[in-house]
Amino acid sequence: QHEGLGTLEYLLLHQHAFALQRQLTPRAWTGERGEEDTTVYERSTQLQWLSTFPWTRLDQRLNFGVGAALDRVERIDVPSSTTGRTRDERVAAALLEFDTRGANWWSEGANRGQRSTLLYETYRPFRQNGPVNYRGELLRADLRAYLPLGRTVLALRHTEARSRGTIEPFQLGGASDPQLQFGTVLNQRDLALRGYQGDEAALLGSQARVSSLEWRTPLADVDRHWMVPALGLNRVSAAVFYEQGGAWNQGHAPRETARSVGAELLAEVRL
Repeated sequence: QHEGLGTLEYLLLHQHAFALQRQLTPRAWTGERGEEDTTVYERSTQLQWLSTFPWTRLDQRLNFGVGAALDRVERIDVPSSTTGRTRDERVAAALLEFDTRGANWWSEGANRGQRSTLLYETYRPFRQNGPVNYRGELLRADLRAYLPLGRTVLALRHTEARSRGTIEPFQLGGASDPQLQFGTVLNQRDLALRGYQGDEAALLGSQARVSSLEWRTPLADVDRHWMVPALGLNRVSAAVFYEQGGAWNQGHAPRETARSVGAELLAEVRL
């Protein structure tokens, strides 16, 4: 298809972050398996800018941030050489974050303190050119707390998302939430709720709530490497969790709450 693909991230002065991602997804094709000719594909482009202004003390970090994001999906019909947009979303955002987390070398991640994030997003400053013209706004709060129990840690999380007007709905499910694992991601509508696939209609809505209680413990600090460049296993740990959540469109709470319990085995591989 002669399309430029890939991911580019740039961080300036540890304050100004820029991210660009472009990928293709085939939607229709002809021919035998292994020799398909794509006839229809989608080209998705995500662009994000976020600038933060930190105020730091010894064990306390307060961040203010502003940013914007673009999420565009174009459907290309190869035989007719036509292009149509199936998504074209633009949002502006403001961020407030308070972080007092700490850790020691033996703990599995943060093992004390808390991190609280308040994210406001709005579609209003921009013209939306997609099939659905979102014009609403939302407020998302992520609260995380960590209580050390010897070498283990008890972790609590609560995410609350409220919106007004028309927005892209939140989808609960899956084990990955970029907002909690990689830092602030704008225009992100996937909320992790382990035990569910992330495509359930009952877990889709413009308002959402997820809570979890998790006990984490390191099992072994292996710290073994076998070659250069480094290929090795650093640490093995485990977690036991309970989660619950729900999504809804009207009212102040979900009609039904989805619940799950489970265990995770984590291995930190170095490459």
